Amino acid sequence: MFANVQTAAAAVLTKHSAALEERKIKSLVTLLVETQMEKLEIKLRHFEELETTMEREREEQQAHHRLQEQQWQGTSPAGAGSTSTSALSNDNHSCNWPSTH
Repeated sequence: MFANVQTAAAAVLTKHSAALEERKIKSLVTLLVETQMEKLEIKLRHFEELETTMEREREEQQAHHRLQEQQWQGTSPAGAGSTSTSALSNDNHSCNWPSTH
């Protein structure tokens, strides 16, 4: 009879230990998933910042290009609405600026 009590006690301890391990594993998996989500959110924010920066740089480049065209055509930046590309040559895409000699 004493052996049955020992066996039962060992079974209860084993079951309790297994339940503790299972809770610990679930907790660690939850922590892992939360950490991965945070990493993804950080990467997404970084990507959005990069996208905003690239859009701003593209707009600045376009404005600079329009200003160069207006200056080449002899028009003022405020009065010109045309963005003609005739200032660029077709062969090597370099500007054909008039000579100042």
